[in-house]
Amino acid sequence: TITTIVPLTGTQSPRPRSASSGWTFGAIGMSLPHDELAFAETLVHELQHVLLGVVEDLIPLVHPDRDGGLNYAPWRDDPRPADGLLHGSYAYLGVTAFWRRQYLASQPDGRLRAAASYARWRAATLEASRALARSAALTTRGRSFVTAICETLAGWQAEPVPAEAERIAADARIEHRVR
Repeated sequence: TITTIVPLTGTQSPRPRSASSGWTFGAIGMSLPHDELAFAETLVHELQHVLLGVVEDLIPLVHPDRDGGLNYAPWRDDPRPADGLLHGSYAYLGVTAFWRRQYLASQPDGRLRAAASYARWRAATLEASRALARSAALTTRGRSFVTAICETLAGWQAEPVPAEAERIAADARIEHRVR
């Protein structure tokens, strides 16, 4: 599905910058990640946006005229309208699934990072998706779509991760919300 990666230049940061557009199917832009897991996470994230763009071309999920408010998005520093929260929720559903697989399959040296990332995004994405599920902006199919996201994420909440990973994840969620 991803056929073209356009390098984005600028300052390197701990979180790579990336972008995709419904107008450029299969192409993503991304900055240089700091390691291979960040590269893979970014690919998964942007793939989710590309796939959701295809779904939205076929099935309206959000009523643009009913989207009157902005919502907290745990992956951005600015609040998002319902359409942005939908895209973020779906993208981070993929990111959460990526870190879940990494945690379950990782070697001991990478297990804490994977567990903390999994714990952070499963909780944060569920919170955002539940807020989105209450939005009047969703179409009937959009509500079903978001309900499925919530059900998947809710099912992962009880999976055990090390206490240290939960603490790191909670600290990251709190730091972001405060900021």
